[in-house]
Amino acid sequence: MNPSSTSSKKRHDKWRNDERHYCATCNVWMGSDRQSIALHENGKKHKENVEFQLLQRRQAVLKEEKDAKNLQSALRQMEQFATARQSSPSSVPFVAGSAPPSCTSASIIHTQPSRKQPPQVNTAKDLPSTTLASSDGKLKNIS
Repeated sequence: MNPSSTSSKKRHDKWRNDERHYCATCNVWMGSDRQSIALHENGKKHKENVEFQLLQRRQAVLKEEKDAKNLQSALRQMEQFATARQSSPSSVPFVAGSAPPSCTSASIIHTQPSRKQPPQVNTAKDLPSTTLASSDGKLKNIS
């Protein structure tokens, strides 16, 4: 085989870039050429996704700071309670779980709000007159 014939075939093949570019912000793949990337990054959807991620990060940082503040406040209250307990021993010995009125567990630990009550089950008196409740708890239609 003549080496010049193989090199001429290579010259006729177009160079193609088979790589793809991934945008982690939008979770999409696109061509890796500059034009495709620039078109995507200047698009409305990409800009909205970037803004949303920045907002989430800011909120996460604020939540962490708030949690850290609450923890420091709770620790400070516990230390004050312990110091006050040590400096003025009372005639009643310390009982686990007891605390002065100013230092309640509700003020130290933030509890989650109570859960919603489950929906009430219809009773026979709540049902229309065409429906009866049998002794096994199943509803029967009369009509």
